[in-house]
Amino acid sequence: MTLHRYKPAITSPHRLASDAGASILHEGGTAVEAVVACAAVLTVVYPHMNSIGGDSFWLIQQKGKKPFAIDASGRSAAAANINFFEGYSSIPARGGISSLTNAGTLSGWKLAVDLDEDAKLPLSRILSAAFEYAKNGFNVSKSLFTSFLSEISKQSDDTFTDFESSFEISSSLCCLLPHKIRLFFEFASFFAAASPMPLVAPVIS
Repeated sequence: MTLHRYKPAITSPHRLASDAGASILHEGGTAVEAVVACAAVLTVVYPHMNSIGGDSFWLIQQKGKKPFAIDASGRSAAAANINFFEGYSSIPARGGISSLTNAGTLSGWKLAVDLDEDAKLPLSRILSAAFEYAKNGFNVSKSLFTSFLSEISKQSDDTFTDFESSFEISSSLCCLLPHKIRLFFEFASFFAAASPMPLVAPVIS
């Protein structure tokens, strides 16, 4: 009889995010914990394509159990109606009024971890890499740099008047993060709880 040994693997659009997920797996973390770690880093190093302001979709199968799916796409605002867009010929692509749904990313992360019976790592560990890159920085990819320049060209001239001071404020906040991780997660948990719960459904084969 031939014995096969399988090694865990994880992939993402950015090496640092993949490394964060792999680190969780090597510590004995679950696939769900690794994915959350990976996704969290992506919101820092790959924000133009992946952020906590979006949605998340999951397909999970735990050993010996049937697979299930999580739809953590945002729900539309209950109070929104056609009058909300009065004066517009179409829904704007930018600005507050362009936000059609509530972000479902955080609630999706939380639900996935809650449903993972084998999850055991603290959230502070799962998100440690994301906090590290947010605080100390990282090498900007060509993709992010190009996207950043494109966004600047779309803004008005006075948008970046306080650009330098904004960086100073962001730097101060990042320095606080390692000491306020628990507070952040309390806020994240509150936000996730206040948001409509993602839909969970069994996968029909």
